[in-house]
Amino acid sequence: MYSQRSSDRGMTIMTTGENAVLRRFLLTGSETGVYKAGSGGDLHIDAAPNFLRELTAAGPAVVDDILQPGNNTDAALFALAAAASPRFAGKETNAKALAALPLVAAKARDLVVFANYAGAMRGWGRGMRTAVSNWYEQQPPSHLAAQILRRPGKLLRDHRAILRRAHPKAGTLAQNAMYQWISDGQLGHLATSEIRQTGLRQAYGFELAKRAESTADILRLIEDYKLKPALVPARWKSSAAVWEALFDHLSYRQILRYLGALTQTGLLARGASEYSALAVARLADRRRIAAAGIHPLRIASAMRRYRLAGHAIESIFDALEEALHLAAEYATPRIYGKRLLVALDATGSMQGATVSGMPETPAALAAVTLALSLVRASDRAEVVAFDQEVRNLDFSRGVRLAEALNQVGAKPSRSDVTAPLREAAWNRTRFDAIVIITDKLPRRSGLVDSWKMYQDAAGHPAKLLLLQLSSRDLSGWEATAATDPDAIAFAGLDHHQSTQTLHHFLSR
Repeated sequence: MYSQRSSDRGMTIMTTGENAVLRRFLLTGSETGVYKAGSGGDLHIDAAPNFLRELTAAGPAVVDDILQPGNNTDAALFALAAAASPRFAGKETNAKALAALPLVAAKARDLVVFANYAGAMRGWGRGMRTAVSNWYEQQPPSHLAAQILRRPGKLLRDHRAILRRAHPKAGTLAQNAMYQWISDGQLGHLATSEIRQTGLRQAYGFELAKRAESTADILRLIEDYKLKPALVPARWKSSAAVWEALFDHLSYRQILRYLGALTQTGLLARGASEYSALAVARLADRRRIAAAGIHPLRIASAMRRYRLAGHAIESIFDALEEALHLAAEYATPRIYGKRLLVALDATGSMQGATVSGMPETPAALAAVTLALSLVRASDRAEVVAFDQEVRNLDFSRGVRLAEALNQVGAKPSRSDVTAPLREAAWNRTRFDAIVIITDKLPRRSGLVDSWKMYQDAAGHPAKLLLLQLSSRDLSGWEATAATDPDAIAFAGLDHHQSTQTLHHFLSR
């Protein structure tokens, strides 16, 4: 099947298979179909020849693909920067890419990534300066300040460098004061008393917090300016009183992140502790979990960190486990109408290995958590454990985390990642996708060949998704699966982008 797509140089014919390879690149950030955890902002032109060829042939249509939902954020920013460069695309594509900047760079951090890529690919010409200026001019001061204040030290420096090149025009007094704040690193004379108490209120509170001289000062500032933990200087964070003031302003993700500090300072304590009871209630609140869109993997990681930090409170730990199951039920993206086979490595090496990109999390815990989330996301998922043989697991609703871990177990034997595929081929069971979760893929595993044989035996074009949890080296996979858009692999995991990529690949 063929489809016509226009390019800057006329018409070109492109197969749907080639389009699928492009989509996979935008999904994983790799032309070999490998998502490497922690590699955001580290893409290179030399590693994307197929993408560049497609960009040259069908530039405006590629920009449309970049704007599709579900893409890897950094891959989309890299692709947009290339599309904005005269080195790789024509004028029509350049203009369309630069106009799309606000749609792809939704956050302050995203603009920094784009500017780094585009600066290297095309430099700061008039079109680039205009596009970046337009981005700034569309940002409400309070929104942009809040974004920068998530990582104030780094993002203030990065945006200062960008502003010096872009020179955006201020449409309001608040915008003008915000540009001065970014450029100087502190609020200046343009920030009137009214602006300090409205559009740049958080920035003003941050500036005051840096000059606080007593616990009473910082407590008053936290209350008056609703400061988040990132805006409170480290010297105050050993105080239970400070965390008590911060507690009511913590988002769900921040509660997960700071559970260790809340416990170590004594705010959360065993027994009849008011704040422990509040933490338990908020952690296991279905509506908060759903609103935060928290993936079970993030909660599993928080459970492990909290246990390792020492002084863990059992009621908090139990609430985290309940939250994990609620997140799987209510916050995991749905995968409708797809029959999945989820195969978990049940050998002893999974117990001792940790996840690349999430070093505090054991591979066995991450594997079971992902399987539980996939079962809840799909109404047609089957779970098996494998070593040299394959056995069925019961991960149905009502099965708790500890029970699921016990079902998988840990045999002191060698792992054969092809065993689930051979079993499915023998039974000729038609799966839409097969998910293999292991700690490390042997260089000569035969996995891709077994997948091809399964497809032939079942007469069904199933996707293949490999989750290699403990190693970033997937050279064996890259050599055999690089050209097939229905196969992707993960080398390690992170908390957010990898789970989004996983669910999007399985659901499309």
